Amino acid sequence: MHLRLFERFWKQTVKRSKVDASSVVIASIDVTHAKAGPCSPLRSFGPTRSRAFRLRCNFLIQQRKLDYQAAALRPAQEAVNRAFVRDSLSTYTLEESDMTAISSTSLVLYGAATGNSVRAAIALEEAGIAYTARCVNLRHGEQRSEAFLSLNPAGKVPVLVSHREGNAALVISQSSAIMLYAARLGRPELFPETVSSASAIAMERFFYVVTDVVAPGHASWFAGQQGFEQMAELHRQRSANAFSLCEKFLTTTPFLAGDTLTLADIAAIAFAKFNEDQIDWEQLPALRAWFEQVVNRPAVQRGLNVFGQ
Repeated sequence: MHLRLFERFWKQTVKRSKVDASSVVIASIDVTHAKAGPCSPLRSFGPTRSRAFRLRCNFLIQQRKLDYQAAALRPAQEAVNRAFVRDSLSTYTLEESDMTAISSTSLVLYGAATGNSVRAAIALEEAGIAYTARCVNLRHGEQRSEAFLSLNPAGKVPVLVSHREGNAALVISQSSAIMLYAARLGRPELFPETVSSASAIAMERFFYVVTDVVAPGHASWFAGQQGFEQMAELHRQRSANAFSLCEKFLTTTPFLAGDTLTLADIAAIAFAKFNEDQIDWEQLPALRAWFEQVVNRPAVQRGLNVFGQ
């Protein structure tokens, strides 16, 4: 009930505005909570539920910002009729001129043959969005070049850049954010946002894969690079166990979140492909059937190979 009260407030005060109203909304909630009487629903939240309420506010605010960004790009994407534009798959050397020389309505995905870059590319492919792939040579340190750091100061891939006529470039540097943006822009059913059980399941399964499967896998790799073998094995086991639990998601449906492909499947297929030889497929028959089905989708194949192997 409390979330419904907030969403009603959200629609009345923020939805019609295209400015970033996050600070105004959060400040309003803080004041409302402070002034709430002893019988107020907000006062009854307590510290934990109040924090959850604030997180929900921030989530809806970020959703609204992405909605406006996606809406601005949609006409341009429709105009190119979903044509896929890519550069050669050979190693690309990033130059300063790339920041201005690209077509004014194009999307450019900077990446490499990494799990995060691949899942971002698969999301764009499955969403049917035209983009140009730029391969960043990590071994040669191109991610630390001045040109690339101007896009992502963290020096990491992937990075999605949108160049729009008369507007500053939109830069998204998190793979999960790129996936959500792709779904909004081209294929909303990849991450349904209606108030329904299907939407809740799609959201839960996506974040499960990202936080419980992919994140420990990354931690294992970084620990191994630093020589912490015991810690690397611990994180690797956590990641493997979490992936194995996905078997239960597939007992009644062909995909992780239901009868159709969602971002959860895209995040999981990138992980599974990069760790294919380490997974005990004989013990995971449902996951094996899912893997064979998803990995052979044309869009998934394009995304897996766009940056080479």
